[in-house]
Amino acid sequence: MAHKSTNRRYRVVVESKLAEAEGRPGLCERRFYLLAFGVILVSVLTRTFDFSLSPLSYHGLFITRPYYGLHDWHFAHQAWDARSHVKYGLGYTKGYRTPAVGDPPAANPQRYVSNPPLDTLIKAFGMMLLGTAEWQIRLFDLILSVPILLMILLLLRKLYNAPTALVSGLLLVVLPIFAYFYFEPLILLMSLWALYRYLALTGRLQDAPQPRKRHYLELAVALLLMIQLGWSGVFPAFVIGAHYVICSLIRRRIQWKVLTVVAVASLSSLALNGYVMLTGMMANMQAEAAARGVVERKEGQLEAAWGLVKTLAYIWGHHTYFQDAIPAIDCLLLTIPRGGRIIGTVTHFILDMCGSYG
Repeated sequence: MAHKSTNRRYRVVVESKLAEAEGRPGLCERRFYLLAFGVILVSVLTRTFDFSLSPLSYHGLFITRPYYGLHDWHFAHQAWDARSHVKYGLGYTKGYRTPAVGDPPAANPQRYVSNPPLDTLIKAFGMMLLGTAEWQIRLFDLILSVPILLMILLLLRKLYNAPTALVSGLLLVVLPIFAYFYFEPLILLMSLWALYRYLALTGRLQDAPQPRKRHYLELAVALLLMIQLGWSGVFPAFVIGAHYVICSLIRRRIQWKVLTVVAVASLSSLALNGYVMLTGMMANMQAEAAARGVVERKEGQLEAAWGLVKTLAYIWGHHTYFQDAIPAIDCLLLTIPRGGRIIGTVTHFILDMCGSYG
């Protein structure tokens, strides 16, 4: 049985029904689903029609508007990569984000591996159902966002209360707070789901159900998926893990099941992303070698150890910001004792070797 501390700092008791203390639920609690439907309706209208607030005006349908103007790079590439899955098949793309063109396409395409591919596969599934036109892609996103937004509101209601959930949902769908990293409803849903299960399993929610095996499984799945859906999912996973470690050190008590689930799910998802990036980069290098007429050993397959070295060379040769960071690394190494300088010298030697053989 969990120990009940008298310190309020450890009573993470989030009242979900504050109005009941006064004898009768408030309007937001009594009409929660009706008001939640209103928030969802605002989201649907703002993503379907083009409204302007200053001055107040209407500029026609947005959902059928051609794709143009300023967009974040992720959204701009996502539809292209998803169309490649639908048009050329997973046998060609191998599940990677592949911005391919042509009929037939290139035999050795370049893979885009800087971001996880799961969200692109989800969008490709929507294209298979509705089509690949721009308005059909937006329609699938709109349909998918309706149940996700409702679940987000329900989770916020469980974590806080009905008024907080409704106001947060309204701000989420109205304010243009997603400029570079656009609105990722699935990542937000997984983050809140993981937070809710984490707080319940660690005894930080009032009236939380008794921990069961499926609750640990839900926490693991949420942590795994939020990182697979995009790099922005790393931040909530890191916050949950850091919060648990710090609280365990302060309280000098560890729930090993929770720690194991948080650590294994987050680190395994990161390792999977790293493996996808590494194998994708090696495939890109093989495509470049084939285009230049270079014959690799083992019938065109890179040897594992040498492939890793050449992958580092690929990063070194294609990312100038990494080269620009070397002077800053040098300054930091100068503040470390002699061992640090030796490590820095060896690192420079390896990078120079990679650059010469890249």
